[in-house]
Amino acid sequence: MRRYIVLILVLVVTLGSYFFYQNSHAKYHIHADFAMFIDGSQFDFTKPYYMTSTDSCSTDYNSKHTHLHDENGMVIHIHEKDQTVSDFFTSIGFTLTDELLDTKSGITYKNNEDKKWQFFINGVATSSLQNYIIQDIDKLLLSYGRSAQQNTQTEQEKVTNNACIYSQKCPVPAEVVLPTENCGNNE
Repeated sequence: MRRYIVLILVLVVTLGSYFFYQNSHAKYHIHADFAMFIDGSQFDFTKPYYMTSTDSCSTDYNSKHTHLHDENGMVIHIHEKDQTVSDFFTSIGFTLTDELLDTKSGITYKNNEDKKWQFFINGVATSSLQNYIIQDIDKLLLSYGRSAQQNTQTEQEKVTNNACIYSQKCPVPAEVVLPTENCGNNE
């Protein structure tokens, strides 16, 4: 009888551990809308070299967990908790701090006497964006230029509302087919 009790306890602990492990490693998948403007012109992130394939994840840590795809350069896809805006920009080959953005092509946009970065999270101005942990259906705006000439209200209106479609938190239009995503932290 004692043997059966020990066996049942071992089985309960084993199954409990398994289910705890499965739940703690569940697939994490959120999305955020974003746009970036340089001197009033929207930066084009739809180019293929900014995209990550959805059928096979990159082996690069950053692009595997935080990336763009589907030729949609306005929705960030995130597959790992605690990913920052800086992590996203690193995934596409950029360097972002609160003072500058260094692009993949080597062009640097840095705060100076004439031009400055302005950042917005869900329409609210913030002085720091680089370490902000991206949340599901966030709307992020990065704007660089002469403060007096920046029309951030117009720029904010150009940040899409597509993250909620990818996160399936708003109706998916009939013409939109969401891809199967294979990236995630459930390795």
